[in-house]
Amino acid sequence: MANSSIPENDTFRTTVTITKPTKIALYCILLLWSLLGNTLVIAVVLTYERMKTNFNYLIVNMAVSDLLVPLVVLPFNIYKLQHPEWAIGGDFGNVLCKLTYIFIDISPFVSSLSLVIIATERLLVVAYPMLKNALFSGKRISLSIVLTWIAAAIFLSPYLYFFSVTRENGKLKCSLNPSVYPPYAICTFFAIFGIPLIAIIVIYTIMAYNLVKASKNVAKIITNAQMLSRQRRNRKIFYMSISIIVAFVILWGPFFFFLLIAVVLPKSALKELDNQAIEVAYFVCPFLAYANAAVNPCLYFIFLRSYREGACILFHKKSDTSDEGVQLEMTRVRSTSLTSRKTNRSLRVGRRASSVETLTNQSSFNRREKKH
Repeated sequence: MANSSIPENDTFRTTVTITKPTKIALYCILLLWSLLGNTLVIAVVLTYERMKTNFNYLIVNMAVSDLLVPLVVLPFNIYKLQHPEWAIGGDFGNVLCKLTYIFIDISPFVSSLSLVIIATERLLVVAYPMLKNALFSGKRISLSIVLTWIAAAIFLSPYLYFFSVTRENGKLKCSLNPSVYPPYAICTFFAIFGIPLIAIIVIYTIMAYNLVKASKNVAKIITNAQMLSRQRRNRKIFYMSISIIVAFVILWGPFFFFLLIAVVLPKSALKELDNQAIEVAYFVCPFLAYANAAVNPCLYFIFLRSYREGACILFHKKSDTSDEGVQLEMTRVRSTSLTSRKTNRSLRVGRRASSVETLTNQSSFNRREKKH
């Protein structure tokens, strides 16, 4: 979708308004940003035992899918800018053409499914914790992650038919069959963007209601520190999840709507549009979609202190980025001091008791000596 799903025709490429060096520079910046961010997220979760939770494994799944952007999508786009023709012919080149576009377009599908699973998992944590333990055990989370990739591969399997290597003007080209693609593009819009978005909105609406209700209940038992801490964490993850959804809609939305317009509008209507505007949209919409892979890691580190602390430990730095962390450290220090004072007091009481016992024993011994 992000690279292949917009049909390529003369209407979309009549006027170049963004120079090739500018495109390459932007692609390179995005490549480094998304590569470093997602690699750091995966390293933090897999390195530290306390980070290995079901929620964080779902985040890792999204990070792995986002890594396909800097590892496959952007290098391929940079190569196409320099070499528009397809380099390999024959049966191997034909298979490579089909598989390349499957790997390019699998990332948004996996991310979309992962967002739905994350929303469901968070809802169960907030509203139905007992049911969550039954439905989202370690093995079932692993199975859910594997199923996101299997479902994406099955949905993209028509690419094996849509794409093929053709020869135009003596040059090889990995091209899309435009006569069979439009119905599939409409299905793509609803399967990857429309239906998941509606499901996520419904799930997070229910979750928000339950968070408000839980906050009122906690207010009645305000002395329960563990309950308060859990509520604060759930709220942070809720806000982070909402931010990820908003980023997905803002960054992928223009591309999917551009895709829908490109396949729904007749060619005669497309020819009447401003070619310069179409050329800009042809680059900007997919570029915004690629940027989602760089924005997601930033959201993880902004909202979750555990990720920041894990990153600081990886770089051998002490984390002091959170006032909450400082307060927790102060609490630990006070607790340690209080325990130490209690221990010292107990020792002093013990010494006094021992001294009194010794004096009593000595007095009894002296009285017995006098009698003898």
